[in-house]
Amino acid sequence: MGTLIASSLIDLLDLSATTDPWKLALDFLIKQQKIDPYRVESLIAPLKASTPSKEEFLTAAAFLSLNETLKYELKGDLIALCDGVDPAIRELIFTLLGHSSHTPYKVSSPSDLLYFGLAALFQNSTEKKRTFLQKVGEINQFLDRKGNPFFGLMSDEKHFCLATLLAIFFLIFSLAKEFSNKKEFETIANHLYHRLGLLEGYFLDAIPSHLLLLSLLLERCESGEKSSYPIPFARGFSRNLALWHEQLNKIDFTCQFSGVGSSFAAASKGNVEIVAMAPQKLPLGVMENFGLFRLPPNDAGEFSDLKYEEDFLEGWIKLCQYGTDHPEPGKDWIYTEVKTKPDYLTFTFTPQKPEVDYYIVFFIKAKEAKVEGRPSLKPKCLERLRGEVGEIFFKDADEVLSLRTKEPTKIEVIPLAGGNHFWSAHFLVAFPINESLSIEIS
Repeated sequence: MGTLIASSLIDLLDLSATTDPWKLALDFLIKQQKIDPYRVESLIAPLKASTPSKEEFLTAAAFLSLNETLKYELKGDLIALCDGVDPAIRELIFTLLGHSSHTPYKVSSPSDLLYFGLAALFQNSTEKKRTFLQKVGEINQFLDRKGNPFFGLMSDEKHFCLATLLAIFFLIFSLAKEFSNKKEFETIANHLYHRLGLLEGYFLDAIPSHLLLLSLLLERCESGEKSSYPIPFARGFSRNLALWHEQLNKIDFTCQFSGVGSSFAAASKGNVEIVAMAPQKLPLGVMENFGLFRLPPNDAGEFSDLKYEEDFLEGWIKLCQYGTDHPEPGKDWIYTEVKTKPDYLTFTFTPQKPEVDYYIVFFIKAKEAKVEGRPSLKPKCLERLRGEVGEIFFKDADEVLSLRTKEPTKIEVIPLAGGNHFWSAHFLVAFPINESLSIEIS
């Protein structure tokens, strides 16, 4: 099944140059076509005496599954240590080690979806494969028309890693391609792989060893009969997810009223992307003050404040605040209206407490930011733009995206460096809300 999947993902990296001991063991396996049992045993032994990450457990299980003798000798030790591991990872670990586990769990992240799909593959479960494909159809709401994921909607800034997320989505859509006959899945997988290939080596080095091992395991597993299950590519409004995804003439966008430290909305127009956008309190750039905190709905009665029509959505978003090291629900609410036309969309924000200094902050990928009558700004430059502006343009090649307010508004534009910070954005743009703020995106 997986020569393309496994070889292509691993071939992007120079494993011999790494200092990661699991990746060095993987490099030995690829070059020598056999496992070094002493190396693997020495890597598993410290798991008993420390507090390893859940990914280390998964890496160890993946290595053991490649060697029947090692699996037989060491799987008991590994299973005994897995009690506190997330259910999605625990089921995949048990499946890899040939140990039955059927604990139901909710797929709540892209990595959970990947682990669920791999468990379906290794268990050869037709029912789970169908569920996986249905979930992949839903995840399309977080992609633009070219297949680029809106990462700001799925990850807070602190835990964002571009190469890792691209690899996860690449494997998800590669699995979906193997489970079904939909050409769209193969197209998206190829596009994501192309994006991975454009990254510099030090970004690719961040791809964790468990993803590389899981991709290698796909070579050894037959995908079975392809499903004819209908897979709807979701668009429009989903009250179950409190999310709206739409494609206009040139603009793709998604906005969500639930999230934990994540963005409220994202959009793309050609190569120009709003990778994240949400309310924030000062100071700008301190991401603990950015984003929303409203848990996804558990029943149909929740999010009853959301009002949706074909080209209109409005409701309350709740801001997050950080505890010691994780997002927590804040006390502030902002009423938000989203309207669409064929060539543009408009966001209107009205805070519950207008006396508080709220900003709407955009993180944008583009090669240039331009205000008429002023010098243009480039990514990584040290200059900033402050002042009253009615419209600002963001350019990449022949594509231009503009942000426009009804009246000139005092804004701030800060160039960024891209990479693994701020969802790879090149510009931070902040608009004060005051009593109310409307922004048109075209």
